[in-house]
Amino acid sequence: MKHKDLYETIRAYGKDALPMHMPGHKRNVDLLGSKLPYDIDITEISGFDNLHAPEEGGLLSRLSERAAALYQAKRAFPLVNGTTCGILSAVRALAEPGEEILVARNCHKSVYNAIELTGLRHVSLLPPTNEKTGIYGSIRPEDVAKALAENPRIKTVVITSPTYEGVVSNVDAIAEIVHSYGARLLVDCAHGAHLGFCEGFPTFPTAADIAVTSLHKTLPALTQSALALVFSDDATLADRMARELTIFETSSPSYVLLSSIDRCISLLETHKAELFADYKFRLDVFKEKCSDLQNLSLLAGDRKTHPDFYDFDLGKLLIFSPSGSLTGTGLADRLRNEFSIECEMAYTDYVLCMTSICDTDESLMLLSYALRHIDASIPKTRSSVKEKKASVSTEPPHVKMTIADAVALPSAPLTAGEIARDYAWVYPPGVPLVVPGEEVSKETISLIECLKASGLSVKIGR
Repeated sequence: MKHKDLYETIRAYGKDALPMHMPGHKRNVDLLGSKLPYDIDITEISGFDNLHAPEEGGLLSRLSERAAALYQAKRAFPLVNGTTCGILSAVRALAEPGEEILVARNCHKSVYNAIELTGLRHVSLLPPTNEKTGIYGSIRPEDVAKALAENPRIKTVVITSPTYEGVVSNVDAIAEIVHSYGARLLVDCAHGAHLGFCEGFPTFPTAADIAVTSLHKTLPALTQSALALVFSDDATLADRMARELTIFETSSPSYVLLSSIDRCISLLETHKAELFADYKFRLDVFKEKCSDLQNLSLLAGDRKTHPDFYDFDLGKLLIFSPSGSLTGTGLADRLRNEFSIECEMAYTDYVLCMTSICDTDESLMLLSYALRHIDASIPKTRSSVKEKKASVSTEPPHVKMTIADAVALPSAPLTAGEIARDYAWVYPPGVPLVVPGEEVSKETISLIECLKASGLSVKIGR
């Protein structure tokens, strides 16, 4: 029996499945034109500039300038190793080895990897937990001020906005506080490349010193296409960022990915107004069609009834099963098996569908039809499918040693009351449940057990 290779399998999948997940181009070749072919996969030959040493007036230098102008940044760095390489480089550019760093506890694992590699001591900043959904809310500016007052040696603060679930923090207020303490702010904006281009969506975090964003997640660009944006007036920071990127980013950059960044920037330069107006209209229609769901619950742009959310990304669609009759993984299975809709993520009691300007009227219509159909089939009585609800921790972790020191110890099982020597995480979203150097709590052990019981794969390791 001949097995399909990767290319054949991807081609077969792309014929029928509706992608409610990244990348943001959604395979919409009608909008974006022909597929990027082998014949543009070149290297840094004469006339095509150099990503790590762009020449004035060169192709890549002009691309950087256009990206900076689009996001109103002082300097932009096109990235071909995703936001991850940008985060690693930015932490190194901002923080000196051995310093303390304030980190929102819901940051991506790449932030903690950067902390380990730089030998930093981290202080955790815990967002509030939204009672209605069980997910983390926005970072509160007053919590940032309190943490900096209690830890005056901190010179770098890292937060995620928007989060994987679409929760946005008040970056302007946070940046003002951070700067008043003589510190600098890094925003992981991986899921917010589309922000700031349309009324009704949150603004892009231009008050940060550095923001790193994934074009491929929510805009029409190929996977791994990203930007590091420097907003600080400190020119030496941009120079440090450039140096660190030579360490963490490949020295053989893909011109296919760079071309994808160029096409994405060009599309936004010329058509962002109409594309985002149409996108916003489609989302409004979708929300209206799902407004009478009885057994499922849509959280999409709901800012008034959730005070823990400063703002919320309209493009992230979180569909909950609050009655307990259907788990998040169960809902994802039904969408996949009955309607060929593939979600971005399934959690214990919700699924996440990611949308973009490349979604069509038909794709969002099909999603609304599928949800209404499933909703009508769910029993009215409350089920006992979920005996325990998985929720994030409401207490900040006790950091006992640096990540670098903890991972140097022999690996050991996660045990309540002991110091973690490994990470524990669910991917997606890649936010650690446990970070090395933290004391493992009973609540975290209970959460991990609950996640496994819900059918989720909890990764433990380094």
